[in-house]
Amino acid sequence: MSRNNKRSQRGILMFECLLAIVVLSVLLVVGVRGVRNWVAHQQAKHVAGRLDSMLFRARWLSVLHHASIRCCGSSDSLRCNGAWSKGWLLQESSVHPYFYRVDVPTLSWHAGHINQAPGITFSPEGKLASSPGHFEWISHGRLFRYVISESGVAHLQ
Repeated sequence: MSRNNKRSQRGILMFECLLAIVVLSVLLVVGVRGVRNWVAHQQAKHVAGRLDSMLFRARWLSVLHHASIRCCGSSDSLRCNGAWSKGWLLQESSVHPYFYRVDVPTLSWHAGHINQAPGITFSPEGKLASSPGHFEWISHGRLFRYVISESGVAHLQ
């Protein structure tokens, strides 16, 4: 063998460098997508927790005051105007309304029946008195639903 055939390799070949960049790019894309989905799901759980709290409070007030309590969206804390993404109003005729300020940019309520009042009502016994339905919102490009059944049980889909 001659000395020319036994050349030692120094440095990194261009092909090896490109291959490393491609592998890292794929790992980064997969990782970012996973983190984005995780963040969206965590935000959805937070919104669902806020909705759980609002429904629990409305049910509790209906039993406590033995009166119907209506939950509705409100942007001004005075009247129901369907703006669920701005705030929630819990109201009963004989008591001052309770208002909760929220910040969910795309939250909307979809009642189960056509021409249903744009809100949720609990009877004096704490049972769902309005038709079931669901809330919808978008987080990081994903649509989430928070469904309220006829029995008043709610869950995140």
